[in-house]
Amino acid sequence: MALKIAEAYCMEHGYSMEKVREQRFFLMYDEAIFAQPRGVEPDGLTNDMDTMPLPTLIITVDKGELVVRTTEHTDKYLMDDV
Repeated sequence: MALKIAEAYCMEHGYSMEKVREQRFFLMYDEAIFAQPRGVEPDGLTNDMDTMPLPTLIITVDKGELVVRTTEHTDKYLMDDV
């Protein structure tokens, strides 16, 4: 369901669904999050924060309606190159 919502949003706003499909997906409580992996090799707790994926699309429910929110990372990682 989250992929269908993201696909409609991407088509409407010029983002690449191909890039979304390559991202990590997290489902936490009432949020679905697509996030860009950073590509940093984990080294225990010494670089824990550097390895955290960057959220690009966040899908939530607000007053019974599904809402897609972007972040400061959305354009950089999801903008369609066409």
